[in-house]
Amino acid sequence: INIHNEQWASLVASASGGGFSWWWDRIIDPANQYYNYKGIAAFVKGEDLDQQNYKSVALRTTTSVLANATVIPLIGWGQKAPANLFTLESNGEITPSPLSLGQYQYGISGHLEFRNPPTFLPNFEEKGYFSMFIPSVSPTGAIAEISIDGKVIEQKTLDPNSVNW
Repeated sequence: INIHNEQWASLVASASGGGFSWWWDRIIDPANQYYNYKGIAAFVKGEDLDQQNYKSVALRTTTSVLANATVIPLIGWGQKAPANLFTLESNGEITPSPLSLGQYQYGISGHLEFRNPPTFLPNFEEKGYFSMFIPSVSPTGAIAEISIDGKVIEQKTLDPNSVNW
């Protein structure tokens, strides 16, 4: 699965080449797993990908099935997220696309040029919940704030030396 995902993710992300597995010396080469690259090689054979001018697109997805949705931010370090207001619909739609959400949320003391804290507006037809996963915080700490209808209902100081947030 890792070989498959590395190759196809690299291709559709317009990378200059395929991702190279971290485990090539322990799994791929010793077990002669190179045949796993034949599928993608056949798929692009004869294609002049540079001339195709492919562009990444955000796909709109909706569902009537009630389930958890996981959003993985894509805007990386040192970049200001282009959006900060996200509407979460009960059908799974997120507007604007979560591709506009930053991986890093900049505080009030450093890198202010990148600061654009997100606000999420759940618009659920049925009872639901919203949760956040915060893997780490700045050495100076952080504050997470949750408001409902403009009223702060939870404000938590996140200690960089703790994982119990």
